[in-house]
Amino acid sequence: MIPTHRKGSAVQSGGASVESSQRNPGCSADREESRRAYDEGLAERIRGVLDERKDVSERRMFGGLAFLVRGHMSVGIVKDRVMVRVGPEVYDRLLEEPHARKMDFTGRPMKGFL
Repeated sequence: MIPTHRKGSAVQSGGASVESSQRNPGCSADREESRRAYDEGLAERIRGVLDERKDVSERRMFGGLAFLVRGHMSVGIVKDRVMVRVGPEVYDRLLEEPHARKMDFTGRPMKGFL
């Protein structure tokens, strides 16, 4: 099992996420959402894929959540965006895929990550 750092749940209204402009800034659920700056549903899907591995850990990074395999960042989430490490032999080809782009959560693209 992958260790998790889950707190709270997404702020929802009628089954849909509430936009930040509609939230009450003093509301504890809003403060919790701002601390958890990643999509928990997406994190659960990734945990499901990596669940069989014993060498996976999680760490908060880039204002989101990163999954490390043998101590190396492999997958990450910030808000609703996913970052993945890919091999150098497929990096340029994968950049041509729809919705793929260089990983740039920090303002500085990282080679080898989409």
